[in-house]
Amino acid sequence: MKALILTFFFTAIFSPLVLFAWDSNEQSSLADALLETSLNIAKSDTVDTNDEPEDRKNDIFDSPFFTNPITDFLEDNSFSRQVRRTDSLVTRTRRIDLNPQDFSGRTDLPGTNDLHPLLSIPDNSFTMRYNRVDGFYVGLNSSPFSWPNNSMMRSRVGKFYGTLGYAFGMKEWQYNIGYERFFGTRDILKIGANFHSMTFSDDLWRIGTNENSLFSLFAGYDYYDYHFRQGFNAYSVLRTTPYIEHTLRFRSEDYESLDVATTYSFFGRRSSVRANPMISEGYMQSLEWTTGFQTGGLILNNRLMFAGDIRAELGSLDFLQSDFDFNRYEAELRSIFRIDSSNMLKWRLRAGTSTAEEVRAVEDPDSIFPVFEGGLPVQRMFALGGIGSLRAREFKSLQGTQMILSNLELHLSNYRTNSTLSDQINWSQYKLYLFLDSGWVNTDDADTIDPFAGFSEFSFDQLKHDIGFGISFSSSRASVLRFELAWPAEDLKATPNFIVRFNPTF
Repeated sequence: MKALILTFFFTAIFSPLVLFAWDSNEQSSLADALLETSLNIAKSDTVDTNDEPEDRKNDIFDSPFFTNPITDFLEDNSFSRQVRRTDSLVTRTRRIDLNPQDFSGRTDLPGTNDLHPLLSIPDNSFTMRYNRVDGFYVGLNSSPFSWPNNSMMRSRVGKFYGTLGYAFGMKEWQYNIGYERFFGTRDILKIGANFHSMTFSDDLWRIGTNENSLFSLFAGYDYYDYHFRQGFNAYSVLRTTPYIEHTLRFRSEDYESLDVATTYSFFGRRSSVRANPMISEGYMQSLEWTTGFQTGGLILNNRLMFAGDIRAELGSLDFLQSDFDFNRYEAELRSIFRIDSSNMLKWRLRAGTSTAEEVRAVEDPDSIFPVFEGGLPVQRMFALGGIGSLRAREFKSLQGTQMILSNLELHLSNYRTNSTLSDQINWSQYKLYLFLDSGWVNTDDADTIDPFAGFSEFSFDQLKHDIGFGISFSSSRASVLRFELAWPAEDLKATPNFIVRFNPTF
């Protein structure tokens, strides 16, 4: 089992080396095939190389890792033109749905995106959200730097960014104020830092932020759990290709639990609003490394695309001054295989593990109950169940120190080519899909040293399976509305979970 997990982690890191093995003829064939594929790859990140400086090959940032083989591949002019044409075709046909997780345009997939949690993409924009701990939150955003391409003026000065807003339920001002600047001649490295005092959630991968606000406000179902962080982050982001980003971040933060501030919703019952769970409070320092395929994925051929993230959070390093002693590792791969022009297979594989100091009982004169210290902080536990994971289970019904999650979906579409872009739902064009969710969580305490120790006892018969089907309606621009029914595989006579979504599960 350890070999399987290691393979999973290192495949996500070294898969781009596949591109190095392609000869020029294969690259040309791929470019031709891209005219017909409906794989949506990075819109704004594909650049024309005609404006590159002559000394570009001598740039000191042009050689780390496997940058050169992929860079050389992407520099083919015909490839760049085909990418732009392919993206235009995908926008019109909508045969493959690769929209961001949140229908507002922000992606909530894990990785480097959470450097700026709950910030909107539009610069200098007004933002509003609603949840059970903040109540209504209104504020203004100024976004961090976007990655420049050759048609943009390269900035040689830094930029202040952040958000400032008021949470009416908490009756407190919240802020996240930061600064960024680029380094090097090619603008592939940026460094930054921010100070923040605001509500956070580690559940952004489950459901989009605006989608969750709608459910909270209208139905009383808030699918995030929250805590309050106050502190400082310093980070650097290296973009080795238009598709791959590496982020190194130092975090120094105080963590506090939050109570429910409001149970109001337009149509929901107040009694159905979940309590917000307590966390392990205290001061935390950690060093975090993330490698993410976050800009549309890598094309292997005209049928297969994958994207992913690998993250390691190290909180047990000797130089850190922290109330917690743990390490946490997480990886995710997302792939899409286009069977034909109207049908596709989507698969997400997500895994996580951790190490932590041994749990121990300590004396507390102010408590008549045993008090325990050590172990993995509550807010760093893995949880499966409910929307975005095991869809037939109760929300976060499986929690532990290690987890494996697989989501497999077969999409059967009747989409027809439509050259007219529209935001209106076309009810005659829909997509049926079948899904199989599988998951496992280890409830034992985390090992003190070996992050793979708990996986040695894993077997496939321990997986929980959920099955179901759904139907999706879309406009020509975005995924709009989804209805799903999910059953636990061990009890198909059970009442299914009925799920309404405005975004893809992954």
